[in-house]
Amino acid sequence: MKRLRGRMIVAFWGLVLLATIPLSVIPYFALHYRHQVIRSQQLEETNVEIEKDIKLIGNELQRVLHRAALFMQDHFPKKQALVEKLESSTDPEDFVLWKDYEIWPRFFGEPFSRALNSDEDLRIIPKQLFLEMKSWLEKKQFYEDEQGRIYLYCFETLWKGKNREEMEIVGGLFVKFTLIEKRPGQTPIFRIQKSYDAIHTVIDPSPGHLKSFLPKDAYTRLYDFDEDGIYEEVDVDDVVLQNIAGWENVRVQAKCKPVINHRGELAAVMIMAIPIVDMWEISGMFTIWGIIVTLLISLAAAVLMARFISKPINELAQAASYMSKGDFDVRVRVSGTEEQRVLSSTFNQLADQVKDQLVQLHRQTQELEESNRELNQTHRFLQNILAHIHTGVMSLDIEGRLSHVNRVGLEILQINELQGRKIEDAIESSSFVKVIRYSLQNVRSLFEEEVLYQTKDGDLIPLQVSTVPLMENGALTGLVVTFHDLSSIRKLEEQLRRQDRLAALGRMAAGVAHEIRNPLGIIRGSAELLRKRFGELPNEDGLSDFIIEEVNRLSRVVNDFLMFARPPLPSLEEMSVSSLFETILAYVKSQPGTEQYRIVEEIEPDLPPIAVDANLFRQAFLNLWLNAQQAMPDGGTITIRAQKMNHKELAIEIADEGIGISPDHLDRIFDPFYTSKDNGTGLGLSLVHQIIDSHHGRVEVESIPKRGSRFRLIFPTAAMRSFAASGELL
Repeated sequence: MKRLRGRMIVAFWGLVLLATIPLSVIPYFALHYRHQVIRSQQLEETNVEIEKDIKLIGNELQRVLHRAALFMQDHFPKKQALVEKLESSTDPEDFVLWKDYEIWPRFFGEPFSRALNSDEDLRIIPKQLFLEMKSWLEKKQFYEDEQGRIYLYCFETLWKGKNREEMEIVGGLFVKFTLIEKRPGQTPIFRIQKSYDAIHTVIDPSPGHLKSFLPKDAYTRLYDFDEDGIYEEVDVDDVVLQNIAGWENVRVQAKCKPVINHRGELAAVMIMAIPIVDMWEISGMFTIWGIIVTLLISLAAAVLMARFISKPINELAQAASYMSKGDFDVRVRVSGTEEQRVLSSTFNQLADQVKDQLVQLHRQTQELEESNRELNQTHRFLQNILAHIHTGVMSLDIEGRLSHVNRVGLEILQINELQGRKIEDAIESSSFVKVIRYSLQNVRSLFEEEVLYQTKDGDLIPLQVSTVPLMENGALTGLVVTFHDLSSIRKLEEQLRRQDRLAALGRMAAGVAHEIRNPLGIIRGSAELLRKRFGELPNEDGLSDFIIEEVNRLSRVVNDFLMFARPPLPSLEEMSVSSLFETILAYVKSQPGTEQYRIVEEIEPDLPPIAVDANLFRQAFLNLWLNAQQAMPDGGTITIRAQKMNHKELAIEIADEGIGISPDHLDRIFDPFYTSKDNGTGLGLSLVHQIIDSHHGRVEVESIPKRGSRFRLIFPTAAMRSFAASGELL
């Protein structure tokens, strides 16, 4: 340890000696650095002041321009011709504000009037041209015209209408303030005449001007721009200006600020510069001798230090390098001085500990990977279950913030992603929210509570809701909510109730029809006998024919009753939709009076066949066709559409543009004897429903009063019927 302390003393005095020599260099570099920092600060302050002055001008222009726009908008009702011209014209030369409408003196005065070259610098822009210009106007770049003038511009949108619903763009108001004016063969004129900390001027950005004084890297960076078209401000620490703004061989520190025009081009370069004071003449020789002496002493000190310290350090560094490559069995030789032996022993102990910890870490890593695999597998399994069950599932924290909602839940609630939002903010249906809040606040489970959920469109969906609070160590941590859409169940219940009513009415209709049919035959025969005996009498006047006609009409009603009471079993035959429609539509188009209706056929190609009784389907189709015609007595369009709903079902639609059906009557149209027609029996749609039901299908109807109705006949495909018949699909 004594030898080490002795060497440290020697090294200390050597360092003292080394430190005294660079003190001769410090004044030069400190002064040089200080002046450079001050110049950089002055350049940056000048840059900020110039930008601030430009912004002040722009803000003042914008303020005045806004007042002018409001003035014009208030006078638009008196200037309807101007509004029409703005909305239709594409020529901006028609809208010089100074010449036509003389509002310049009202709003603009000094100092802006001097900067406006002509009255064309303040314009009203027609709507079409304004929308085309607006994209580059909003980029806040300078505008450069063909004469080389660079403008600071402002624009304001002109509207018509006072409230938000009526407001409409008719054009724009546009003013140009001449900021820089380039003159051939001369230095461009910068219109802001103000003294700044740094000398400033504007130069033409042509390569010949810039290359004459800028270093190559600075010139390249000045002309370079990124993918967004943004040019870079370039700082140059030492450059000589020649023949620029009266400077001749002046060595300066400069900032080059690019001026970009509306086309994204470099239109001009603003130079801000401060002359450099040469510090070398003050402390140049001292600096040279200080550097030479410092290098010699540093070299000698390095040789001495290498003899005593570098060798063991190199051995440790080499051993550490082997360890970094994975060789944890490497050890260093314990030798040398006492301090070196302690250092080597410590390194070897550290290597042993690192090896042991690496083995433990490897084992723990394997255990952690196995746990992660099991956790990920469980997570994927749960996510898969939640994604495929037909029940909505959501989870909330104790504050009522949604942490998860499965896909089916989002579809049932008809909303987008809810995660991270409070239940009151995410869902507008108050009844649904109250059930959840009640269970969360009272820490109570609810089982199959029925609520009406109101969607954003105002539709009501019956939901069956169950809730389960989540507890941990006796404390509430969240809530799980499950819910089902009961709409399909309610529809099935309604269908069952309708079928019960139809069955009862069918039995009654069969008895009534049977009792009426025989007397009708006797009445008809008697009327024909009376016609033969008394038909030629002068006062008979066709009374027998009237009786026979009414008996025939009543007989048709009785036949409909019998068809409703004892519908024939369908004789199913696998048919294509196109062949089925080909026969029926040919018959329909041949009927008199059909020419006043426009028939639109929209039949998808490659539809699967259906199993159908052609005669019964024809009867159902003609009933719907007759209803469509009667809904449009003055003619109109009847659309026949056939399309595949899914892999199980096929839909056939008949749509009209008639009077439609009132929502109050929509639920009763399939009831027997219910009709809104003067001469109707009320059995047509009941028979349609019965025929389609016998084909294991269903009828859906959509109707809007005064806009028309759409009846959709939904059949199972022939393949699905065969699967169901074989018991493979129920």
